Amino acid sequence: MIQLNPKRIEDETTLMREVIRHILQEGCTTGMFHHVDLETDIEVFAYAIAYFFPIAGKQPDPPPEEEKLLAVVNWFIQQWKRS
Repeated sequence: MIQLNPKRIEDETTLMREVIRHILQEGCTTGMFHHVDLETDIEVFAYAIAYFFPIAGKQPDPPPEEEKLLAVVNWFIQQWKRS
């Protein structure tokens, strides 16, 4: 049985949120993204892609497919690019 360290899950969550924050801020700074509610979008986007980044010992069934992740990411990009 694999025991997960709750601190590791917290650290990975924090890291993922910071990466998303950086991506969205850069998109806004460069003018690529126009409609970003930073705090809300970070949370919603993190929940939307979480399925594709399973925690050790909690593999989803069925396993995530790269094409599905790209579909989710591309949908968000289109929303943020709307002018």
